Amino acid sequence: PEVKPYIFVQEMPSFPGGEGALLKFIVDNIHYPSDALENHIEGTVILQFVVTATGEVNRVVILRGADPLLDNEAVRVISILPRWKPGKQDGNPVPVYFSVPVIFRIN
Repeated sequence: PEVKPYIFVQEMPSFPGGEGALLKFIVDNIHYPSDALENHIEGTVILQFVVTATGEVNRVVILRGADPLLDNEAVRVISILPRWKPGKQDGNPVPVYFSVPVIFRIN
């Protein structure tokens, strides 16, 4: 049976290189949708996903959307995240929910 993802664990999942590296990966891989740029659409999309016991990212869902154009791009970028160091409970790798904001700003 599939283990239900945890919300909190003794050792939370971590992105290789830490939170700064995670934010850099997101910024480096975002393709600002051209329609959103032309229409000056900005916003923050808050996503939740599961880091599996093997470190893969799956089950990406939008907790708070900004605009469908931005939402879809945020989901795409989170879906291509490289493997994480999985979270652990009692020393065993387990699936854990994780949330991250993806910020769209026109500079």
